[in-house]
Amino acid sequence: MQCSLVAALAIVLLTAGVNSANAGILVLDEATFTTGYTGGSTHTFTNGALGGFDVTGYDKLVFVASSEGIDNLLSVTYGGVALTEAVTAASANRGSFIYYLDNPTVNGDLFVQGDSGGNGIGGTLFGLTGTQAGVGNTDTAGSGSSNATNVATFNASLGSIVIGSGTGNSNAAVVDAPQTTITFGLNVGSAFHSAGYQLVDPAGSVDASFSASRVVAAAEFLATPIPEPGSLALLGVGGLMLLTIHRR
Repeated sequence: MQCSLVAALAIVLLTAGVNSANAGILVLDEATFTTGYTGGSTHTFTNGALGGFDVTGYDKLVFVASSEGIDNLLSVTYGGVALTEAVTAASANRGSFIYYLDNPTVNGDLFVQGDSGGNGIGGTLFGLTGTQAGVGNTDTAGSGSSNATNVATFNASLGSIVIGSGTGNSNAAVVDAPQTTITFGLNVGSAFHSAGYQLVDPAGSVDASFSASRVVAAAEFLATPIPEPGSLALLGVGGLMLLTIHRR
């Protein structure tokens, strides 16, 4: 009887007492790049032109860009390593793109190849720490109007980071609150690139809103979960109880 009670208590502790928290995502560094009003389907931005951007200590590199006349990217590499597409949005001859690389280790030049010449491409690099591998939810928005408010909306997890790219036309896309503006009004052809992010707390519906924009792309990157101290203690107690039962 005593063994049964101890076993039941151990199971309750092991199943009900294990929780997790998020380690916390940090934005460690940013860098901007642009061709200005320059056509061509391939562009290389040297590490020097990126301000000596250094991925040391990052667990994720995020590429956020806007274009005029380029609807899709065929290749994005950093230091010769290919990035993975998270989301692409295109409307009215404007594009917004988000790509990422998990656990980057090599510094070098940024290379971008588009599906057409276009009139220019530019954007922002983010260096993050505290993220899980891969990408969470994504969304796009685009009205075709040059001065619309476009909003990418999705349910986001507690502790995640939502990064958005807004592409404007005659006016620079405005990064609407509660996002933190990183880049505003970077010229790409006759279009403009703006980028922002927000850390999610509480979990739920999140808007990546850009006023005076033509097209918006947004992606969520999840935080690395860590066991809470109380959960570790409960696991230890539960393990000792099971060991005691086994010895009997």
